[in-house]
Amino acid sequence: MPKLVFEKCNNQQMESLESELKRLRQEAEQKDQLISRFEGKIRELPITFRQLFEPGRTSGSYFIKLSGDKVAQLYFLIEGEGKVWMRGQSKIGQNIKKANECSSQWTKSDVKMLPKIADVGWSESLESLTGQRTWFLQNASFKVSQTISDGQYSYKSWSFSKCLANLLNGETPDGQGWSIGYFQGYLFIEGLFATRGSWDKMATGTKNPGWTTHYQVGQSYSLRTGGHYNHTGEFIHSTCNGYNTECNSITSRIGWGDTKVVWYRLELQPQADGK
Repeated sequence: MPKLVFEKCNNQQMESLESELKRLRQEAEQKDQLISRFEGKIRELPITFRQLFEPGRTSGSYFIKLSGDKVAQLYFLIEGEGKVWMRGQSKIGQNIKKANECSSQWTKSDVKMLPKIADVGWSESLESLTGQRTWFLQNASFKVSQTISDGQYSYKSWSFSKCLANLLNGETPDGQGWSIGYFQGYLFIEGLFATRGSWDKMATGTKNPGWTTHYQVGQSYSLRTGGHYNHTGEFIHSTCNGYNTECNSITSRIGWGDTKVVWYRLELQPQADGK
């Protein structure tokens, strides 16, 4: 068996080795700082929505080219290649936050530049789509309605693109400031109900003695944002008119102290004609 020989270093050699190690660590830190600054500068360069789908993109804020010379700063959750979620409007306590972190506002023309919205999600976090109260409508479709009388809607007065632009700007579907008394209309979102939590159903709001109505995961349902007579100021709610919510409810009304964040999953397809 070969004999191992350990060479004993004197104090001068130890000091030299420690000095060299310190130098290498400093160089590594400087390189990390340069890489971090470089990545930060890269993120400040405006890109298109299509470029978000390029390999290597990570979650974070990006400057996105909109119509004309307009640029928006938007937060994206990127969950692997081809799966891009855009953070939309949010409600933090009693404050409504718009999607764009810059001062510029969304317009109908900007919305038409979006890739197809495939799914819509709701969470209680500004940076993730996890947790028990995280709900989704997959293969989402949209319908806008204007209140014309008690119990009556008009589905022809508002365009989807304009309605979504208003919501992304932190406004009501018709572009007003949110209030608990808002009743002018809704954006309805329909799709396959899903969750990332462990619950298999969500309480809709109606609660009578002995029973509560629910949405079952895996079934098609509709959610709404806006307001109508007698059920006003709904940041998000089911199609039920009751507000006796339970812990597994999605409901969030203006004036409530909860947090609700809206997410839109984008796909590289154009929106359907007329939207």
